[in-house]
Amino acid sequence: MSAPFAAKAKPDQLHALHGLLASKTPTAELIASGLFPPAEKAKGPTLEELAKTHQVLKLSTAPNLQFAPRQLTAKAGAPIVIAFNNPDLMQHNFVLGKPGSLQAIGQAANALIPQPDAIKKAYVPSVPQVIASTALLNPNDTAIVILPSLAPGDYPFLCTFPGHWILMQGVLTIK
Repeated sequence: MSAPFAAKAKPDQLHALHGLLASKTPTAELIASGLFPPAEKAKGPTLEELAKTHQVLKLSTAPNLQFAPRQLTAKAGAPIVIAFNNPDLMQHNFVLGKPGSLQAIGQAANALIPQPDAIKKAYVPSVPQVIASTALLNPNDTAIVILPSLAPGDYPFLCTFPGHWILMQGVLTIK
């Protein structure tokens, strides 16, 4: 079986494709349905099992390159689970950074775009400011991000798919 278009396309091709998919026309939905293979089922504990020992936060993509909600809050001293869902027609990821690192991660993601292995890295830069990240989520996929307890602070999160991070960002506040 051949690799899906999204896995072998060049950044400018993906940019054009994402523009079409963002239109959410019936044609765009039909194209999207054939571009992204179904995700493999996750192995490991379920969200319900993790909820017994972790704070559970739910995050989703939203229209116009947004996260919903844009602000998440959790308590210091307890581990966290973020259930990240992508109901959008295009791929997105979730990258959590150290406090004050939004610009550094975003700029590192921009620098990653022309590299031949950028898509294999899910456009997540290998920088020390990144705490956690997901793979690129296909439409209607969900990822579970398991975090240890975090110190109080404001932790930025963003999508590092090319061009998304400028708009697609939020803050996890630990109190």
